[in-house]
Amino acid sequence: MFGTVTVIVPEGLEVVVRGGGLFASQKIESPAHAPTPGGPRLVIETSGPGGTLHVRSRPPLKSALKALLGGG
Repeated sequence: MFGTVTVIVPEGLEVVVRGGGLFASQKIESPAHAPTPGGPRLVIETSGPGGTLHVRSRPPLKSALKALLGGG
């Protein structure tokens, strides 16, 4: 009913979100790179009275390790 769902998608994946609810919200973060033409597509169908859907892409492993190790 209420709560947050976070979906982490790889870069280059097209994401389509459909649906919603009266008190529902969506936070869709644009990836650093555009989806790959003709590439895979993830369709998320949402329903219900509330909650938050958060879709984001994970930074590349190299960038994440660099940040973790204090290099960026």
